[in-house]
Amino acid sequence: MESPGYLLVFVLNDQRYGLPLASVERIIRSVEVTPAPHLPEVVHGIINIRNVVTPVVNLRKRLGLPGKRVTLTDQFIILKTSGKLFEVVVDLVEGVIPWKQEQVVESQRKHPDSDCMATVVVQNGEMILVLDPKKMIPVVEEADLEMKRLERKLGKKKPTPREKAVQGAT
Repeated sequence: MESPGYLLVFVLNDQRYGLPLASVERIIRSVEVTPAPHLPEVVHGIINIRNVVTPVVNLRKRLGLPGKRVTLTDQFIILKTSGKLFEVVVDLVEGVIPWKQEQVVESQRKHPDSDCMATVVVQNGEMILVLDPKKMIPVVEEADLEMKRLERKLGKKKPTPREKAVQGAT
């Protein structure tokens, strides 16, 4: 993950989380998520943003939190990292904060969110669990492949050479 700078802080299940601001494209109000067959379990479904269909990662499931239906008060954070565009659903976006290396807390024990967590930052006595969006890419790539398969099935499009190579490897 990149060096300290700015974090977009959000709330999920009464816990504060952060994402590197450099990965955030924008924030939108909740929209209807279209379920799609055969997507990874941690993907809610897909949405269409400016004629680009993208997967919506179920961050609650990804972090092992209790499930919740998407509501009108939820917000979507649109992320772009490693050339991949995807969304995560959060309860509330608090805003942007600066962070410094001195705010990073070393943890002796492994946190349950650690497979996509980068670090823990303490600001004003409160912990912010900083997530690394790059660690969500494998799920996004799997969803992208499945969406392309579905497009081909519906639109009779031929697979690209890369898609054929990936399909042959699985």
